[in-house]
Amino acid sequence: MRLKINPRVIEQLGKELITSDEIAIVELIKNSYDAGAKKTNIHFIDNKFSFYFQNMLIDVDQELKYAVMKDLKDACIIIEDNGHGMGLNELQEGFFTIGTTIKKLQKQNISNNDRAPLGDKGIGRLAAQRLSKRLYIETTNDESNHTYLVSVEWESFIYNEKYSELDIDVSTFPKTAKSYTRLWFTDLNLNLDSLIDLKKAKELMDDGDSTNIGTNIIRDNLQSALGFLMSPFKNLKEEFSINLYYRNFPVPSSSGINLINVAENEYAFKIEEKDGEINITCGLVIKPWYIERIHQTLIGKESSLEIRKSHLFYASLLKQHKDRFNKSLKSIVSQKTLIKELKRMNPNHNLLHENAATMLLDIVPIEAKIYSFKRDPKISASAIESAKENGYLKNINLNTTNLRSFLEYHNGIKLYRGNCRVSTLGDKDNDWLQLQQARTRGQQFFRFELGNTIGYININDPLQSYIKEISSRQDLIQNEHSFILKEVIKLILNKYFYEFSRNAYYITQDILKEEGLVPRRSIDTLKEEIKNNQKVVQDNRDDLKHFDQNLKKINEYFSKAEVDDDVRKAFGSLQDTSVNLKRNIEYTLTSTEKTNRALERVEQERKIIELETYNNYKLMANGLITEVITHELHSILSNLDSEDKTNYHFENIENHLLINDADDIYTEDFKPLKSRFNLINSKMLDMNQFYTFLERTFLYKGTHEDFETQDVFGFLEDLEKRFEKKLKKYKINLDYSKIDLNWKVPRGALIHVFYNLIDNAIFWVNQRQIKSRTDKSYSIDERDSIVIDQVGENMILIKDSGIGVFKRVENILFHPLVSGKDRNGRGMGLYIVKKLLNSFGADIELLPDRNRFGNKYIFSIILRNDLEEGDDSE
Repeated sequence: MRLKINPRVIEQLGKELITSDEIAIVELIKNSYDAGAKKTNIHFIDNKFSFYFQNMLIDVDQELKYAVMKDLKDACIIIEDNGHGMGLNELQEGFFTIGTTIKKLQKQNISNNDRAPLGDKGIGRLAAQRLSKRLYIETTNDESNHTYLVSVEWESFIYNEKYSELDIDVSTFPKTAKSYTRLWFTDLNLNLDSLIDLKKAKELMDDGDSTNIGTNIIRDNLQSALGFLMSPFKNLKEEFSINLYYRNFPVPSSSGINLINVAENEYAFKIEEKDGEINITCGLVIKPWYIERIHQTLIGKESSLEIRKSHLFYASLLKQHKDRFNKSLKSIVSQKTLIKELKRMNPNHNLLHENAATMLLDIVPIEAKIYSFKRDPKISASAIESAKENGYLKNINLNTTNLRSFLEYHNGIKLYRGNCRVSTLGDKDNDWLQLQQARTRGQQFFRFELGNTIGYININDPLQSYIKEISSRQDLIQNEHSFILKEVIKLILNKYFYEFSRNAYYITQDILKEEGLVPRRSIDTLKEEIKNNQKVVQDNRDDLKHFDQNLKKINEYFSKAEVDDDVRKAFGSLQDTSVNLKRNIEYTLTSTEKTNRALERVEQERKIIELETYNNYKLMANGLITEVITHELHSILSNLDSEDKTNYHFENIENHLLINDADDIYTEDFKPLKSRFNLINSKMLDMNQFYTFLERTFLYKGTHEDFETQDVFGFLEDLEKRFEKKLKKYKINLDYSKIDLNWKVPRGALIHVFYNLIDNAIFWVNQRQIKSRTDKSYSIDERDSIVIDQVGENMILIKDSGIGVFKRVENILFHPLVSGKDRNGRGMGLYIVKKLLNSFGADIELLPDRNRFGNKYIFSIILRNDLEEGDDSE
């Protein structure tokens, strides 16, 4: 039995494995890079009679030129480089040995100043089959005395069982340079128009430009493949250029990377080693046109022209609130947190996640930047204008068409190893990080949209020791390192960057409202205008009254004195005008009063809507409280016998054990079981009472009659019993001794507000206690406490000795899905508390005072001054 290899494997590893013409060209350029070339030229020739061998990297020997061109039918492609080139030995052992180990050996002998080879498998040159049926290899190196020309007709190998016995003819010619390689692709397998726009190229040639095409005629797919082969995201010092030519003339080529300066959001992360452990820093930078877009969204299209500000204004606003954004748009992730989050994200691979840090340390530092855009024509036009005006974009000729084309063909997050691209990951619509799948979870508004995202991730694995491409170049070989790399990147994108996006939106929204840039409710504005109008009309009425009095006096004077007829006539006209003016003012006042009554009806309808909103918040609150109860009852059997029946069973078992002298079982098993059951039964009774209490307040539809005056101190006294065990367990004092208030609020409102705040306080006090075991800076001398105090008749302050509110969430704490507890919190409690308070005119705020840990920690609950009066008016 012998292993046989069918020669078709050459085609399978070349033409069939390489899935596009662009990838084939890239593979051959990578070979030039590995050969140490500083320049690579690609010539596209659609007519051999119009090609005069101008702008060639190396002069072509006349005899060699004839040897190639005599069989050339028409179109061809030439790829040439000024690298090390090949001699006869390199041609045999390298180019014509499938699966050669030359590059593996090259990696083993690499020095600090050498390039690390991009190739690894020894099959990249087979990509040439994709481009043409015939290939001419023209090459020489420093050690050779000649230039060699080898002609390869692929089908003569693929369909010949004795391919290994074929002799490949090698022709020699005089050297024209020390070293180089030039590949001639003739009898093309492709239409040249798929790589360059031949119609546009010929039109430009007809215009008589004989030095430079002047316009990019490269098709977008090829442009993307070449433009991102070497990272365009950084100013690289490495000397390696790719130059394109049509017939004899240079063709401009650009990745359009300057357009990343129009991105409205710029995300970044860096994974590095710090004190022997993995440390991740990540953040988000927003641009002025992001704030401008959110502003337009909030005010609506109809109001945008009226309220919209200049591009410079939004830049100034961003600068003014820079620190506020920075606090919530940056994060540091420790190794411990990283592993914990990886396990949570994918619990099926916990063993791999345990070793995640070790594998990451093999390829750090890892750096990334990701840019997100909006492609809508109006939004992108505004972004480009703002970018130009604020100095982000220097090329004033860029427009929305450029941006749309840039995103259409270059979207995706590319992977780089040093300066060089790894496989085709991040090509157009290549979703290797499953961004689109992530958009099906959570709020899509805050997640990446693949078509509007471009960026890079750079790993440190120069010798491809850990991260390797599959042979088709379309993905990575699946191993532990590549798995962990993808998992960590997806975690950063879908957790931390998601949170940054959400934070940026809510902070921007708050700033715009605080700056008075979001219009007040139209009904409030209308009331104010009517009020002003009434005042003006009333002032006019008073003025008219004085005017009438003066007219009366003048009339009395005229009746006694001799007055000219024209004067009397003018005076009569003035009296008529006064009568008409008085009639108009009275009409205006009547209309205003009618408008006021109509407005009162509208206001009444609004209050009904607000009442429904209030009931909806109560419904959400009820859901959360029900969840609390569910957690408490989770381990309790739902169908228990009656207490009498249960005691009867216990007595029978107890008598049986004692009669049969089973003292050990009675003492060690039965008594603990009975005690435990009684504890559970007692707890269930407590919870039943608590649920009954909540049921009276939350499970019925609310009306305006739901408002009642409550003794806040007495309420807190009852509520403390609910927390008695927790407070005792964590040794926390609950102090509300200074409270002496009676508040008129909806029934049930206080239980939800204070239950949430006290429960949160207990959690964060306990977190401080846990941290103090390993970090003495969190230790305190006094006993832990939660203090509830009052300021006047309408404000209550709540503070505790816990950690406080983290800076990263302090500006967005009352928004939905925001929690400092990470996965231990749902991020809805304080949001619902605020909305519930707002629904009846109250509010909750986080005061600016900071505790010893540098965090804000005092909440204030404010009751509206006119609440009681407003309720009575209903």
